[in-house]
Amino acid sequence: MINNNVVTGATAVIVGLGINGLGIVRALNDKNIALFKIDSNESRPGAQSRYGHFIKFLSLNGLEFINELQQFLKTFKFPPVLFLTEEDTIRAVSKYRAEIENLCCIVLPEHCLLDALMSKQGFDFLAEKHGLTKPKTLSIKSKLNLDAAEHFSFPCVLKPGAKSSIYGNKFKKAYKCNSLEEVAEICDEILPVYPNMVLQEWIKGSDQDLYFCLQYLNAEGKLMSSFSGKKLRCWPPSVGGTASCMPAREFHEELSEITYNFFLKTGFVGMGSMEYKRDPSTGAFYAVEPTVARTDFQHEVAVLNGVNIPLIAFKSLTGQKISKCNYQNDIAWLDTTTEKWSAQKTQIPDEQIYSNVKKMSALFRWSDPMPWLYSFIKRVRQKFSSLLPANA
Repeated sequence: MINNNVVTGATAVIVGLGINGLGIVRALNDKNIALFKIDSNESRPGAQSRYGHFIKFLSLNGLEFINELQQFLKTFKFPPVLFLTEEDTIRAVSKYRAEIENLCCIVLPEHCLLDALMSKQGFDFLAEKHGLTKPKTLSIKSKLNLDAAEHFSFPCVLKPGAKSSIYGNKFKKAYKCNSLEEVAEICDEILPVYPNMVLQEWIKGSDQDLYFCLQYLNAEGKLMSSFSGKKLRCWPPSVGGTASCMPAREFHEELSEITYNFFLKTGFVGMGSMEYKRDPSTGAFYAVEPTVARTDFQHEVAVLNGVNIPLIAFKSLTGQKISKCNYQNDIAWLDTTTEKWSAQKTQIPDEQIYSNVKKMSALFRWSDPMPWLYSFIKRVRQKFSSLLPANA
């Protein structure tokens, strides 16, 4: 903790210090903002950053986390702005919001809406209700549900109905399946462990046809900031997370309007984004999934290109004047490790991916080198250990 001293002034608290959290720490690095960084693991990238004060918690989820967070927030004279970066933390904060809502500043939608948007099935229902173009989706709780997939066109994507450590610790993020038989075979392995899957029809196109729109809506639903980008490489290719991305100025107006209209219709407020797949043959955008109440990897590519959404959210919540942000650069953001793996797997040359774009590592910055250095030393130690004899 901070020795029971009362903290005054403009303050931000970032919970969860993976690469996502590191980006937020750097985005809020300002001499007028006191930064506090929370995680249960001091080796994570954001904890290694020279910016902000690191506070170690025992947990980042459940009532244990809320109790610890509540005591921490009470040390501040004025409620700090709270930034969340991970799903389990969001669920805890939303469920127990009454315990901390007077101790911090954060904009969240109603719990039932947040819960629905964090579920593939809930999002599918809301997208259907509000006319959002999306891939055909089927909920699979047991193999009996697979009968309804007979009319699906393959390939399809099989993925969890909600983000979960129970699923993530054992299975791939998603599976691209070419037949119903392949779906059934994978479900035989997954459903006994995690009976909450969805099957989604595949939209034509490559990883470079994946787009996203990041937005922040204040408590009244006013759009305070918006940024559109596109993915360049994913890991694993086709079904994985962002390995690299860049701005998508040419589609910003269209994606911003689609995203904001959906958020308005559902009543969503706060930090949110939507991922899309663009069908290259028709140019249509299909909404794949939202990210709600938290930041994600892509927020730093917005910051690097002149649209600092976390800072705008901070200023909005603290009543400060917000200057209009415009795209200023053409910088691609890279998670260098997964980007390297993706490049090796796909064999697509860099010249084809990064033409006329400056590349920026998620970890390495001359002004803040420790996250990269710590990661490098860790990899060297792991490599050295693997070369030693087993009985050494």
